[in-house]
Amino acid sequence: MSVRTGRTHLRRWQLICAFVALLGTTSTMIGIAAARGARSYYSWDGPSSLAAANARHSVAGPSPARPRQAWPTASRPNPSAHVPVTGAPASSAAVAPGAGTRAPARAATSALPAPAPGRTEARQTAPARVATTRPAAAPLPAAPPPAAPAPPPPAAPPAQIPPPNPGPYTVILTNSASGLCLDSNEMGQAYGHPCNGGSFQRWTHYGAGPKVIVDVATGLCLDSNTAGDVYTLACNGGDYQRWTVYGTNPTLLVDVATGRCLNGDAAGPSGTGALYTVGCGSSENQRWKPTGAG
Repeated sequence: MSVRTGRTHLRRWQLICAFVALLGTTSTMIGIAAARGARSYYSWDGPSSLAAANARHSVAGPSPARPRQAWPTASRPNPSAHVPVTGAPASSAAVAPGAGTRAPARAATSALPAPAPGRTEARQTAPARVATTRPAAAPLPAAPPPAAPAPPPPAAPPAQIPPPNPGPYTVILTNSASGLCLDSNEMGQAYGHPCNGGSFQRWTHYGAGPKVIVDVATGLCLDSNTAGDVYTLACNGGDYQRWTVYGTNPTLLVDVATGRCLNGDAAGPSGTGALYTVGCGSSENQRWKPTGAG
């Protein structure tokens, strides 16, 4: 069994070696043929030289090697040569000396047709195009600057409306909670102060409905604002200086403009109590007792 296997391997190697030798021989022959073809292509001497060589081989056997002749110079086009553009056919090129019975050389270059005279004249006689420019548009006149707005007229000072004629009644208003009297000064400050019966604590009420309350000493009207501040100001007839009196004793003083009630705090370290307006309620700090009516 092992002998048969060894023979089989041997035959396989023999076949492989024979195939490799055949492949190498074929490649060598192809290379030799290609080299001969290239040699004959680059050493071509023209048809007449080949005919003469064949004749010598057929009569007297192979002749000694002769020098190769170059290509005819006239038959090779010169790429750098200037080609004249004329209507006359080009003259035949001269044959290199020693050409013998070789074929006539090719024309150096084919003649190009001359340009048509009509087109040439038209190009020469065509008038030159004149460049035209559009006139620039006149600039628009600048718009006049807007007129400055007229300054607003100066605000007229508030009309000084004198209080009505005295007559209804003048009272001293005492706070029910603190026992301090409604007081003011010439700087327009209003506050609660211990009662002393002085003219700064006497207030005249004017009007049949809501009252204008005027300090007897200063002639200023009791006033307030939406922030709750209470002070005295020159009388102007506005709703902030009109107070609706509810009740008889004690009474609530309600500002017509804000709808808030006059409120008084107890005396502080300075001996006076703050005045302000708040939303109306049942607090005794909003009750005021009129005394000393006259």
